[in-house]
Amino acid sequence: MTEPPVEVGYAEINARPRRTGRHWFDLILAVSAIFISVISLYIGVQHGRTERDMVQASSWPFVQAIYTTFSSGSVSLAVFNAGIGPAKLETFQLLYKGAPVRSVHELLANCCAEDKAHGQLIGSWSWDNPNQQVLRPGQTLTVFSFDAKPGAAIPKFAAEPGSLTYRACYCSVFDQCWLGNLVDLQPRSVPSCSPVPNAFNQQSQPGPP
Repeated sequence: MTEPPVEVGYAEINARPRRTGRHWFDLILAVSAIFISVISLYIGVQHGRTERDMVQASSWPFVQAIYTTFSSGSVSLAVFNAGIGPAKLETFQLLYKGAPVRSVHELLANCCAEDKAHGQLIGSWSWDNPNQQVLRPGQTLTVFSFDAKPGAAIPKFAAEPGSLTYRACYCSVFDQCWLGNLVDLQPRSVPSCSPVPNAFNQQSQPGPP
């Protein structure tokens, strides 16, 4: 006769697991139940992580630089979000031959100081502050753009491929952050974006002379 699945006492009824009568077999069943529970918990945690990673991947930003020069002397620099999620562009640095410059004025002074007429290079020009900006997927932000005056020489930095480099830090809406040169496809993952002392910010300097 098998044991009843409940114990009946005074004013109470307690459920009791059914036993087979074989101690070793009951122990195996109990251990198996615990093992299955642990496996189910692990699968649930991994599934949650997978879902989180998929959501983050669907909001992945990727910022690139677009630098354009024309034979007429026109030059433009823009940043473009080629990713599939918004990019919080925290800091942007423009470097000429490895040294940061804070404005087009400073860039022209560094590249063309020996040219006494470098102040006459610029015709019309425009700029925007690329720091602390949010770029939608597919959005382009012009950092600076200017046209050379008719007959003016092309600025030296425009005629020197690779003399301008960039360093920028940007984050996703989930505060995943990357630091990169906006050229290659391997930006470095960082915990957060730190302020930089020599960010490119045209407002910090006078415009081109």
